[in-house]
Amino acid sequence: MFALLLLSLVQTASAETAPVAQVAAPIATEKTAAYDHVILISVDGLRSDALLVEKSHELPNFKRLTEQGASTLNARTDSVYTFTLPNHVGMLSGRIATGKYGHGWFTNATPKIHESILERTGSQVEGIFHVTAAAGIDDAMIASKPKFALFRQSWMVGEDAVIDLWMKETDTHKQLQATFDMLDPQKHPRSMVFLHLRAPDDAGHDHGWNMTPKSEYLTAVAAVDQTLGELFAFLDAHEEIKARTAIVLTSDHGGGIPHKNHHGYGLHWVNYVIPFFVWTPNMTGPQDLYAINPGQYLEPGIKMPKSIHVGPQPIRNCDAANLCMSLLGLPSVSGSTINQDQQLRWQTAETFKDE
Repeated sequence: MFALLLLSLVQTASAETAPVAQVAAPIATEKTAAYDHVILISVDGLRSDALLVEKSHELPNFKRLTEQGASTLNARTDSVYTFTLPNHVGMLSGRIATGKYGHGWFTNATPKIHESILERTGSQVEGIFHVTAAAGIDDAMIASKPKFALFRQSWMVGEDAVIDLWMKETDTHKQLQATFDMLDPQKHPRSMVFLHLRAPDDAGHDHGWNMTPKSEYLTAVAAVDQTLGELFAFLDAHEEIKARTAIVLTSDHGGGIPHKNHHGYGLHWVNYVIPFFVWTPNMTGPQDLYAINPGQYLEPGIKMPKSIHVGPQPIRNCDAANLCMSLLGLPSVSGSTINQDQQLRWQTAETFKDE
């Protein structure tokens, strides 16, 4: 499995390896019922191999995402950029940054007041919140960096914001309380929540993406695991909400080359190999996302494919946009090019409990 490949890279720091063979799996033939609530979690700066370091922190909630869901530790960032804003625009719009149909946002600085994607690129780029707004589904962006003002400033209809709730908050407990509120069926019968957790990125920039057990970086990853534990505890205590909630978790980039950064020295696997998890309450066992999507996606080994237009592609963080729409039973984001047909499967026929 690719997890073993990454583990060997942690231990040996080898630069290249051959692609891992795919394992065929039976595919569900019926479309899964939509969920009422979807939480898209972006863990800023989370490298996949941080989840595999031995003799470090226990990560029971990342383990739960793996064992009760569909996942891969071999997803990819944007094909060119390995920093925050281009990847989050992609994650929320279903586009990569470059090319004729790319979203066109290439910088990472906090946007100036009223600066928008439309102003910068000359074209409107829609996102998941346009779809949820049109469907009458309540939505929220719970972000922890000022630069996420880009989305509030870019996604407007006239004078009205497309996003119902936009908040910048670094306190994870307050972030979770806002998330729990969005899951309250009395207030929000259906909801789409984007939750951004920044701790690993902060630790990486301050101390380096250090894979030594109990390093500052891995301690920050463990703190994210605790936050996930609080989310799962809430869901476990509210079975009716849990039964109608799905979680998608990925990252915008990894990091480590250069030591306290994740871009500027070309593309390196430590910067572009990221995890991708899908969890729903009625899944019973671990599923490899590449194995249940044969022919649609191709595990790329440790490399970054040079073209997004030639052959099957790896799973990318920007697959998340239309996956979330699929989980909600909604159409794809207008203008999106990644997972446009909502072909990314998150289950096989055998992964669901009998209802």
